[in-house]
Amino acid sequence: MGMKRAGFVLLICSLMGLGAQGIVTKPLLDDLRDRLFEIMKSEDQSRLYILQLEAYTDPVSRAYCGALNASMARHVFFPVKKWNYFVEGREQLELAVKESPASVEIRFLRLVIQSKAPSWLGYTSDVKEDLEFILARMEKDLPEERALLAMIAKNLIELEPLGNLKNEEMKTLLTKNALR
Repeated sequence: MGMKRAGFVLLICSLMGLGAQGIVTKPLLDDLRDRLFEIMKSEDQSRLYILQLEAYTDPVSRAYCGALNASMARHVFFPVKKWNYFVEGREQLELAVKESPASVEIRFLRLVIQSKAPSWLGYTSDVKEDLEFILARMEKDLPEERALLAMIAKNLIELEPLGNLKNEEMKTLLTKNALR
């Protein structure tokens, strides 16, 4: 029995990616980046990632945790639970933006949540600003951001409210970055 328990503890620690710096491990972030919308559609997967991310205090981890918490509102039935998940996610996202306002990844996550949030929640005010911020970064074409911006561009193309973009320059820029 002791061996099974030790194996279970080792498995949980590796799943949580416990690092000495309190910064989320690369494979966890890579998985979130690759499958964000898929994970958000699954209550169980969202809960699993939230549990793993809660151990970290860096702004990017906080932003992913916030985005997943906000999206959990779609998976629960009771209005109070929906509201609580959404508010917790919103607060985590806003704290991450405050801590790291120049992070294109954090701005992308806030854009995702705000563009999917019903307007009556009053959390849509930064959509235009965040989209312009992201597009400006894509135009700079910094080599160290290319992979991240390619992921963001692919996801922005998938994002329903942005799927009907009227601006051809914007479509071209997103497509160019998504193909990297």
